[in-house]
Amino acid sequence: MLESPQGGNTMDTVGTEGRSRIDFEAVTPTDFGDARIVGKLRLSSLTGTRTATIANNAEYTFAPGVQLKAIPEAAYLSVGGFTMGIAPSNYALMPTNMYTGTPWTQYTNGVFQLAYKHDLGSGWSATGAIERGAAWAYNMSVNRPMSAFYLVGNIKWEQHWGWLALQGVLNTNPLETADSDVWAQAPVPLDQGTVLYGAHASGYSYKVGGAIGVTANVKLPQLGKGDQLWLTANYANGNIGALLAAGGLSNISTQNNGSLLGGILRVDQNMMVVSGNGQDVPYAFKTVQGFNLAAMLTHYWSDKWRSNFNVGFVQIDPPKPAAVDPNATYSYIPQWGRGQLYSTAAQPHLFRL
Repeated sequence: MLESPQGGNTMDTVGTEGRSRIDFEAVTPTDFGDARIVGKLRLSSLTGTRTATIANNAEYTFAPGVQLKAIPEAAYLSVGGFTMGIAPSNYALMPTNMYTGTPWTQYTNGVFQLAYKHDLGSGWSATGAIERGAAWAYNMSVNRPMSAFYLVGNIKWEQHWGWLALQGVLNTNPLETADSDVWAQAPVPLDQGTVLYGAHASGYSYKVGGAIGVTANVKLPQLGKGDQLWLTANYANGNIGALLAAGGLSNISTQNNGSLLGGILRVDQNMMVVSGNGQDVPYAFKTVQGFNLAAMLTHYWSDKWRSNFNVGFVQIDPPKPAAVDPNATYSYIPQWGRGQLYSTAAQPHLFRL
């Protein structure tokens, strides 16, 4: 697989990734309709520079040998409109078949959730869910603890040509503002071991975050049986995991070489410090905003062979800080992503108990 993230600089990484899947689905009738139990397990093997991690845009670390992973993509029970367990997010409605960080929310792994879908008739439906926040990308808080759950919902209109949906998410970004044990990876100028002031009586403060977006799916039988096009656009404030898969900001601009992080302060979380020093002046925080556009096309060459092509753009806009390192620049971080993935699809089997 070849990846070529497009940001302020470009880095091509070449390696190999072998994947296999084990899918299971059981259906049985109940008084509340069919009950479905679904399980999906992905096995992968990574070699070469696909195992690389990047720090400060300069330090490359390669995992030795081969990385072997077994990841549950789904393990849920669905009955009577309710879904319980690990299932696809109710916000990330466009699939992420590239299995890599792209300018699109989430990753293909499922999210632990409790969801309810209500059929409104004429193709309309509404879904509300509580999803585990730790499953979302960029869920780090400035100091622990982070939000345990996110409130997620969507309204979908399904027709013979495909569907159109409006999705949203609401979350909180907590600050542990009265504890000396500050998160070790907090952003500059927040230093580990500093006592934060200006907290609520409980010692915590919160910044509300969220995102809203639209997603469309269009069937393309004129191109081939099973061919589909997905389009999505999203705006986020305090929840950039709704815009970008984790790791997507690894490649940032290297202008002003030699200054802190190559001239750009990395902003890959939902909040950042804009003023204060944590001693005589309390820290002040603001949420990070951004938006994205993305599209994906799936084309079937035959019943069992398909290709996925995707393209997307994401822009992250941090708030302007009152005082930062004079050699550093807080700036929006635009990033293009593109790629293609060829894969084979085995026919699923359905067991009725």
